[in-house]
Amino acid sequence: MESKKTLYPITEDFLKNYTIDYPPLIPLYRDYHIQEGYDKFRSSDKFLIFIDNVKELLEEQVSVLQLNDFPYYTTDNIKHYVLWINNKIKKNHPPNLEKTFIENEIKKSLDINIVDSTDSTDSTDSTIVKKGETLITYWVNPPINSSIKHILHSHIFTKTN
Repeated sequence: MESKKTLYPITEDFLKNYTIDYPPLIPLYRDYHIQEGYDKFRSSDKFLIFIDNVKELLEEQVSVLQLNDFPYYTTDNIKHYVLWINNKIKKNHPPNLEKTFIENEIKKSLDINIVDSTDSTDSTDSTIVKKGETLITYWVNPPINSSIKHILHSHIFTKTN
């Protein structure tokens, strides 16, 4: 029997290393049982149905936010969302507008105000989510780390207060 390596939950401090401008170039991991469920889901017809359902939703909307059904392995106080984005957005916008578009969709979906962390003029904590969560970070995985290439999507991480 193969011995599994001990996995340690991904922390808020670790996630803060990555942003929309600097996404992780290494694959992040899921807990073993979550990864097994994800692998099983990906190899089933349910995966194709899921992709079709998201695409159908995106025909009428520019984005859809949902909790990730197969989140990365994080500490218990962190929530992992996925913002599914209508692929037409990518075709119709240059890359610099994609970032702005994603930020605006996160603001609308989570009802938050995103502040550039390099802006030292704002001393207020304006990343508080009204739902009792605080935004940690968000990014779009580079193609090498993206397991769902069919639909543009952003990973969003919040913590509970």
